[in-house]
Amino acid sequence: MKNKYMLLKKGSKYLIIDLVKVRLFNLRRRVFAWARVIQPLSMMKGVKMAMFRLSYDLKGTMIEKQITAVGDIKIFMHRVRQRLGKRLLAYAWVAEVHADGTLHYHVCILYLGGWFGMPDRAYWGLDTKGRKIHFERMWKKGCTHSEFHVKTPYYMASYVGKEYQKDYMKLPDNFHAWAVFVSDEALKLNLKIESLTKLERLEFESIVKFEGLEIEEAWTELKWMTKYRRRCQAEQELNWEFGGLFNDVKQVEKWGITQELLDKKMYTSINSEIEIKPEVQPHFTVAEIIGL
Repeated sequence: MKNKYMLLKKGSKYLIIDLVKVRLFNLRRRVFAWARVIQPLSMMKGVKMAMFRLSYDLKGTMIEKQITAVGDIKIFMHRVRQRLGKRLLAYAWVAEVHADGTLHYHVCILYLGGWFGMPDRAYWGLDTKGRKIHFERMWKKGCTHSEFHVKTPYYMASYVGKEYQKDYMKLPDNFHAWAVFVSDEALKLNLKIESLTKLERLEFESIVKFEGLEIEEAWTELKWMTKYRRRCQAEQELNWEFGGLFNDVKQVEKWGITQELLDKKMYTSINSEIEIKPEVQPHFTVAEIIGL
């Protein structure tokens, strides 16, 4: 992320949005929703769960010196899909950035029984039909730490609460911070519902309760209502104007804003006749901002 804060204005009212906190909030909500959905599935007979820590060999100590690239985790997950096929039931991954900017990934995979293999090693083994086959390395950028006897998907949630995990300012541009997946269509819907915010969840439950709709119909209704509301907000622009993006708190110090104050909240409201225009300007419209 290039900028940590977004500024919106409406007359003498200003709203400062901490984009890093927004991103972390969405990450935690999604990963916990994923864990709740697949917890019953993880307890079924024949289902196994594995955890991997994917690291980069940036100095070339074990293999040729590597560099981080945007599509690395996507390539790894594609190879996982190829190896497991229909045995793959669900997965989740999160990026973790240390204080020095070093990046690695934590991956949790839920699959039907059978040998999975070490992600950073090539080996000869048997395919699903018992034929001998050579399995290529799935992670070719460095080494991995693997656990094949994970008991609960909530173990994955522990990787979204660390203090240094919050510093997404060090995550390289265009890199995704997380992803979750379930193969079952019904569970996909459950995952979407579990991922709703508290207000969205109350709205969804009221649709089911008072309109008597089935889950699938209620979800369609909620999507329509949300889309309609956002379109109305975009057309009206909520009377908010985009004020800019910034990292340096000195740009808003005329309001008496300190770093300590901003660190406490995701959204900070200010009333001031003093106009401030951060140097960084947007590359998107107000309508896109509202959909944040």
